Amino acid sequence: MKESNSKKNLELEVKDFGPVSEAKISLKPMTVFIGSSNTGKSYLAVLIYALHKVFNLTHPYRFFSLSKRIHNDENLLLSFQKLASRAQVKESSLPEMGIEIPSAILDEIKNLISLQGYNLRQEIVRSFGIKDIKELIRFGTSRCSMVKFGIANEPDAIIHKFKIGTKESNFESRIPETFKLLFSKEGYQFYDNCNSILTELNKFKEEERKKYTVLTAPSIDDMLWRLHLYHYPITLGPLSSPAYYLPTDRAGVLHTYRLVLSSLIKGASLANQRPEWHSPMVSGVLADFLDNLVGIDGTSNGGKKSNLINQAKQIERNLIQGEIKVTRSELANYPHFKYHPEGWKSGLSLLNASSMVSELAPLVLYLRHVVEPGNVLIVEEPESHLHPAKQVEFTRQLAELVNKGLKVIITTHSEWILEELGNIVQRSKIKSWNGKPQNAVGISLSPDQVGAWLFKSKKRPRGSFVEEIKLDEETGLYPSGFDAVSESLYNDSVNIYNRIHK
Repeated sequence: MKESNSKKNLELEVKDFGPVSEAKISLKPMTVFIGSSNTGKSYLAVLIYALHKVFNLTHPYRFFSLSKRIHNDENLLLSFQKLASRAQVKESSLPEMGIEIPSAILDEIKNLISLQGYNLRQEIVRSFGIKDIKELIRFGTSRCSMVKFGIANEPDAIIHKFKIGTKESNFESRIPETFKLLFSKEGYQFYDNCNSILTELNKFKEEERKKYTVLTAPSIDDMLWRLHLYHYPITLGPLSSPAYYLPTDRAGVLHTYRLVLSSLIKGASLANQRPEWHSPMVSGVLADFLDNLVGIDGTSNGGKKSNLINQAKQIERNLIQGEIKVTRSELANYPHFKYHPEGWKSGLSLLNASSMVSELAPLVLYLRHVVEPGNVLIVEEPESHLHPAKQVEFTRQLAELVNKGLKVIITTHSEWILEELGNIVQRSKIKSWNGKPQNAVGISLSPDQVGAWLFKSKKRPRGSFVEEIKLDEETGLYPSGFDAVSESLYNDSVNIYNRIHK
């Protein structure tokens, strides 16, 4: 069976965006952004998050405008009736390649995608917590910023391009003329409701069909929703999946989140009394993080999340040496998080737990209550507050999340994380060990599952450039430049020793 577009890699290209002068990145199941501070790693991570927020499948409102047009446009209504008639067959009678969507409907879908520019602009502003999107144009250039994305390694891929100018922004999609949208046999659930659509359509006389509204044509709206579910992964690939962001300083946020929430609630209650804010109180990334924490009710979801829940237990066992528990306040109706160390009868508030526990607790909570397989999880600086040995173990756990179906993006400065990631990739090349199968040698990811991207500062033009770094087959390491720091420290140490004993 052909691989789903939602499982393929997203190719992202940016120019003059924030501190990034130029970057072209293919996002793998495990993607690592490496580099010194202020080179734009977080800028690209937040941009990726904003793209997912706009284009993921969880927003049916996008089709409301199309629904209204269909109900008021006789030609579109007849196109849907034609599509429903063609689909009114048994699954065994469907053409092998599926049924082609009529051009009139496909044109409307193309228009819908192109209209997402305003939503994208607003979401980028919200996610970054800035006042105006032009603040993201790279300092030192009078040109606009450019963001381009599409499915990687697809010759006929739909390419989406977003330009950020000093006066206005523009979004456009380049859809090849040869592009066709087909409902295949795998999408047979779409055909299931076609009979009911025809039945409802035939209840109305020709002149009455123009009076169709969203409320009186639920079957067509259902058909639109199924069309939305089907075409978004095809036209937007992995962006059709939801993304979640674990920002840096998670420990600090968890220590103060109740104070932050009470301040926000108090501020909301005084909305008509306070002066106008000139900039957002918090970034959208942080606001969403807080919102997800507040929404945790203490019960974990099973089913398709069971693998992730088990992985949360592994992190508790191997890293935290205890359990993160959730209770909900009856008075304020917000969650209270506690850390129960192994062997303890009572727990500690995360405020009194170590920074390591507070840094890892959000990931445990997300795996248990928020994310699902197929989602994207972005983790800033996973090494924060972790001993090197814990960083190595955490890297293994993140790799195992990829094996469990999550897509993971991390930003890091840690040599330990990169070295262990190299071991994880090298381990995939071992066919057997002492007679044991390959999966018994430890957690592994294949080379094509991992992408490492180095952010390098340059003076001319001022900004950072991003390049992929490949695993060195001989050393098993990613050439990140960290070894130059170690070498410099060693040379200083030798020089100091020689001066002492001169």
